[in-house]
Amino acid sequence: MKKLYNLDVRLRERKSAGVYGFQIGSKGLILFKKSLGLPLGSKRNIEVPIIILNSNKRIIASFIKGFFDTDGGIYLEKKNSKLYPRIQVTNYSTKIMVQLKEILENIFMFNLCFYLDKNTNTYRIIIRGEENFEKWMKVIGTNNPKNIFKYKMWKNSQKIL
Repeated sequence: MKKLYNLDVRLRERKSAGVYGFQIGSKGLILFKKSLGLPLGSKRNIEVPIIILNSNKRIIASFIKGFFDTDGGIYLEKKNSKLYPRIQVTNYSTKIMVQLKEILENIFMFNLCFYLDKNTNTYRIIIRGEENFEKWMKVIGTNNPKNIFKYKMWKNSQKIL
């Protein structure tokens, strides 16, 4: 936060909620992010900003990576004595999830599962399989340390087999 926005943050722990992090109340930062097309308030009807949709594949992939790092994850399922990878992204907004589905299918050529989870009222995109997993990491990638750890764990399990 200091490097990006010249803001000092103080980390804190809320044991009752099981959360460790920080909170920022910078009007300048809020206005800057709003100028990029990021909405204030409820995020139930968010969509991919037009500036991103009209960009090249590299910019679109970077957007998807950021979205995945906050609203997605890598899941490794034990199947037939090996780890079976899947990419999953979940969000409440119909608009952004339909857009994301179309981008992933049409621009990046992923085969995916898209559905509404009626229990949680969220939309899910699931991309399964080793080939898709490798393609995701090459084309989209991740900056989330938890996802990087899982990818390395999966890669190491492939060496053993």
